[in-house]
Formats: sequence, structure tokens, C-alpha cells
Amino acid sequence: MTSNTLYDQAPTLASLAYMVASELKSIREGTTTTASISAPVDSLRSEAANYWQYGPFWVLYANAGSAPTGEYQNVSSFQGGTVTLAATLSATIPSGSRYAIGRRRFPLDVIVQNINSAYQELGDIPLVDDTSLSTTSNTTEYTIPQAARNKLLQVWLQTETTYTNVHGYIQIPHGQWRQETATLYLPQLSSDADAIKLVYADQPSMLVAYGDQLSPYVHPKLIVYKAAANVLMWRAERINDTASANAINQRVNYFLDLDQKAKYSHPIHMPKRQDFGALANMEFTGGRDGARVNVSPGFVNLD
Repeated sequence: MTSNTLYDQAPTLASLAYMVASELKSIREGTTTTASISAPVDSLRSEAANYWQYGPFWVLYANAGSAPTGEYQNVSSFQGGTVTLAATLSATIPSGSRYAIGRRRFPLDVIVQNINSAYQELGDIPLVDDTSLSTTSNTTEYTIPQAARNKLLQVWLQTETTYTNVHGYIQIPHGQWRQETATLYLPQLSSDADAIKLVYADQPSMLVAYGDQLSPYVHPKLIVYKAAANVLMWRAERINDTASANAINQRVNYFLDLDQKAKYSHPIHMPKRQDFGALANMEFTGGRDGARVNVSPGFVNLD
């Protein structure tokens, strides 16, 4: 994880689950007093034995923002301030790390299930793939990943490789790139290993691992409020007390109202193709295999 805390990273499955649990008012936060990779201790936690058993646990901040920041796990047992996790994290949680812990009335798997349900209900959305393709010398043809083939909208090229997480993407106008089924044709580029970013429309894939990211075109509120409402409905079905169930249903209506407001405030805008000539003038000079981008005044140099 490159972000400093779970709060400010690009929305991931872990951060979405944390936001849902926060809306449900079912978590407490704290600071570890003893380091561990699977059984961190917070000596200030004074709840009864197994009070937090089977609930979710998030690492909000550890190791200056590196692993295991942003990870989550289920709690297998709790005793005297020691939180024993169901599985080890990817790195030790040092003393002084910030964490959140929740009750089992809202299990982590139920929260995750309803996050994915809310995500899938959005239908086709803009998605980004900036890891599958990169430029190669003497290559103008690239195989498009399966998911991006049906509705490929935009193609972007990395121009900055010096700094971590700084890509300097520029959009290649449609008409300068073209698609034939599974093949993407680009102008010949001189440098190697520049990322090719594809923007396309499709049904979103399920978020499975804690670090799986939400599409950058989808505001997290479009997921969180609907997921919170569905988790509460799941909870209401398991309560025999009518008064409590009615109170939960009122809260469900509150979240559904917030969900409708979020759709109005944060609509999903489908990116449009940038037509050739509208962004910049680029052209081939030479044959396909030996082509170079024109560098005359008024033309963009991609070298």
C-alpha cells in the first residue's frame, strides 16, 4: 500500500468494508501497545473475554503507511486486550499502530457480500486497466485484455517513468489508435515499457482481496450506503424482537435515502472517445513497422 492510512488510500475492498461498518456504528478504534503479526495487543481494551470474537479487524495505520496498513482479518478470539486474528497479516503490526475492530453482529463476509452486490447493481461502468499492456520496441500491435475488447473507450500512454506513481498519461485520440476485435493498433513508439492505460465499459468484477480497488469513476458513497442498507436488512431478518426489527428497518430507509442522494450528487459519467485531431495532431511517418511519430511544429512527440 502506498497511501499513509486506510482513510486516504484509493477505495479498496478493505476501506469500503470499513466505511460500511462505520456507517453501521459497529466498530471501535484503538492503538496497539504490543507488536504482533497475528495477535496484536491493546492494553487499554477492557471488554469481556471474546467480546470481539468473530468480528472484523482492520489495520488503519502501521509501519509509516506500508504493510499491513489497509489489511483486514476476522477475529478468532479476544482475551485481556489481546486480539487473536484468524490468519496472519502480511507483516507485523508494530506498537503504536492504529486499528479498528467490530462486533460479529455484522460479519465481515456479509459486509463484503453486500459491497459486491451494490457494485454489481451499477451495471456497466467505466473501468481502467493500466497493468496489462506496455509498449515494446518495434511493436505496433497489442493484444487487448478480454474484458476491454467489447467496449474500449480510451487509450492513454505513459510519458513519465522517473517517479513512482507519476505516469504523465496523455490520451491518444481515437483514429490514431484503432481496434480490430482483440488487437489494438498504435503508432510506433520508441521507448520500452511505457504503460498503456485502457479505459473501457463493462460489468465490474467482484472485489475479492482486501486491496482490490473500486473503479476510479465510481464514488464510494454509491457503494457504501446501499451496502449498509442491505447489511441491516440481513440483520433484521435474524431478529425476533419486532420493535428492534422495526427500528432497524427505519435505519434501512435512512440509508436508502442517502443512496438516492448519492446517485444524484455523484453520477457515473461514461468517458467519451477523444476524436482524432481534437486533442492533438499526431500522424505516422513511414511504414507501419518502421513508423515514428511526426515531431514537426504543431505535432506531439511521443518519443
